[in-house]
Amino acid sequence: MMRNRLFTIDIESGEVKCMKTAIKDDSWLWHLRYGHLGFSGLKLLSKEKMVNGLPEINPPNQLCEACIKGKQHRQSFEVGKSWRTRKPLEIVHIDIAGPFDIPSLGGNMYYLTFIDDYSKKCWVYALKEKSEALAKFKEFKAMAEKQSDQFIKILRSDRGSEYTKNLFEDFCKEHGIIHQLTVRYTPQQNGVAERKNCTLLDMARSMVKGMFHDFKKAMTKEFEMTYIGEMSYFLGVEVKQTEDGIFLSQKKYAEQILNKFRMKDYKPVATPAETGMKLSVDSTREPVNPTLFKSIVGSLRYLTITRPDITYAVGLISRFMENPKQDHWIAAKRILRYVKGTLDDRKSTSGYLFHIGSAIFSWSSKKQQMVSLSTCEAEYIAAAACTCQAIWLKNILDELNFAQEGPTTIYVDNKSTISLAKNHVSHSRSKHIYTKYHFIREQVKNKNVELVYCKTEDQLADIFTKPLKADTFYKLKGKLGMKNQV
Repeated sequence: MMRNRLFTIDIESGEVKCMKTAIKDDSWLWHLRYGHLGFSGLKLLSKEKMVNGLPEINPPNQLCEACIKGKQHRQSFEVGKSWRTRKPLEIVHIDIAGPFDIPSLGGNMYYLTFIDDYSKKCWVYALKEKSEALAKFKEFKAMAEKQSDQFIKILRSDRGSEYTKNLFEDFCKEHGIIHQLTVRYTPQQNGVAERKNCTLLDMARSMVKGMFHDFKKAMTKEFEMTYIGEMSYFLGVEVKQTEDGIFLSQKKYAEQILNKFRMKDYKPVATPAETGMKLSVDSTREPVNPTLFKSIVGSLRYLTITRPDITYAVGLISRFMENPKQDHWIAAKRILRYVKGTLDDRKSTSGYLFHIGSAIFSWSSKKQQMVSLSTCEAEYIAAAACTCQAIWLKNILDELNFAQEGPTTIYVDNKSTISLAKNHVSHSRSKHIYTKYHFIREQVKNKNVELVYCKTEDQLADIFTKPLKADTFYKLKGKLGMKNQV
């Protein structure tokens, strides 16, 4: 032992093999150098002298264990070897497809297929949730057995949780149905249902393309026009069409606005409107050039075509175009600073937005015409405006032969407003509200609209009605489907 309490050990080391190989067989060496290329391929390269320095290759007798583990693949299923049925309903194949990005008009995200192995006839049921599979199976079983005078003997499905739950299994046992489950990660064993899903999706895509072709043909016949391909730019709006969807932006137009008003070098801000900001027509600040102010407001209003996140802020400054003051001008420049970073009277603001599927296609941010005496009253007026738009949109869909089933759901973050809309008895809270706003009560009674409560933090329309903190603003902006352009 040494003085620092360390021990010395004598170790004899062999030859250093850094940057060298211990493999002596040239065939194995070149097999590894070429990323485990097959020996037959190496032999061909050597024979044809296609690689300088490659020696003669002699395939070894032993197998490469790494090749076996790294290159093995599943053998294909033999065709025509499975047992075929001789009567209807002897085997029924079942499968669920989805969820899809865009729900149907009825709000369905999945579809369930039943295929009779004997006749290959297919039944399709729309589902909102996978949990509805058992109820639809009961419905199908009752209908199919009654109509065919046969009984389902075997049900074949994958191992989805919707099929393996106790209720599903108990129902099959109760009715003497053998439930065959595929081997894990082997969808080929339920190939009849899998192929039918592919066929249905191909049919849907073909129908959409066919409708587009017919529309294009009709437009060409009615008007003098030429089809020049997919739209990429129109009136300052850039259109980017990808597999994930159609994205609209006005990046070039926004840059032009920044250059026009000399805001390109200003420091960006996180939100278009400052939290707690109050603007008034009675401002005592110094006036600014009305022509210049109207120009900036007009430019920003056109930008709201693809930027619903600035709708509230732009609508706010639009109220002061007749006699703009310095504080109004500062608020307008803040919107431009926000745009750069991504590329008050007592009247409340009504805001709403509408979805078809996952797409937002209609929105509004507008100052109310009357002064509200309470939050409940302001929310009630906003809900009435939203109801009017909902009825109008519903009529448009009817004219396009897309009749909506059931009421339009309107989310409100004020329980008193919902109670007021459902209560037809006039009382102190509603007697001073203009009669026209009670239109919403009639629509709720007739089940054309349904008011549903949602928490304030989940109310998307808030982005159209008030300045928000940065984290809340960006959360709602993301839920609007807005993305930064890549």
